[in-house]
Amino acid sequence: MTPDAAPTADRAVDPVPVILSSPSGGGKTTIRRELQALRADVGYSVSVTT
Repeated sequence: MTPDAAPTADRAVDPVPVILSSPSGGGKTTIRRELQALRADVGYSVSVTT
């Protein structure tokens, strides 16, 4: 992923959910941190079920 892929004012962007799923210790947090460091348009949400 390149930084120039970030949205600009003249380019419309459709939101796309990205789901990271793996066992504990699988690197989800590391991937999320890297994505957020590279892209200002990446959000973060946690959802759990029982």
